[in-house]
Amino acid sequence: MTDEIVNSAPSPDSRPSPVLIVLLIVPLVGILLALLMVAMTPRQPEGGLPSAGGQAASLINFTAPPFDVLDLNGEVFSLLDYRGRVVLLNFWQTTCLPCEIEMPDLARFSREQGDEGAAVIAINFGETNETVREWLAARDIVGLKVGMDYESRIQRAYGVLNLPTTFVIDPEGRVVYMKLGIMSLEQMYEYVESVKTSAQSG
Repeated sequence: MTDEIVNSAPSPDSRPSPVLIVLLIVPLVGILLALLMVAMTPRQPEGGLPSAGGQAASLINFTAPPFDVLDLNGEVFSLLDYRGRVVLLNFWQTTCLPCEIEMPDLARFSREQGDEGAAVIAINFGETNETVREWLAARDIVGLKVGMDYESRIQRAYGVLNLPTTFVIDPEGRVVYMKLGIMSLEQMYEYVESVKTSAQSG
């Protein structure tokens, strides 16, 4: 009787292929990364109003923190100077691409409103006068009231973390809306009209 030779090595089919393992793992990693990105992305509700959360949103329906600040000419102005007018208080920096997209519309809106309509105050924080002047000049942005918050004290008082952020302040000095992200020219008019309508109905 002949001895049977038993091959103790496992059959190739009994072990998963390395290629198959890679094909299974890569999609799973991709799905996990996608879920993580979705979880970390801030959501904007419909209608352009920001989600309520954080110190900035907690200012809504309260008096806007007052401040005095230097403009680009080194002259001091105050938020209280604009009492009686609707104010769009915008926070921005030159390194912010969405701010760059939004800025021409802010300047246009400010020019169209003139001295009697809604006011725009663009608070730049943490940057130098020279940097801001050169940035605005390179983009031909004129007619905008810029406040230079060199030490970021106003930014901290308003709890601003994302740029751009715009607070809509009613004529009595109360924060009524906050917009995270780019505000279009159309939205600027809509917000101001909403404040006026609320004042008339109240």
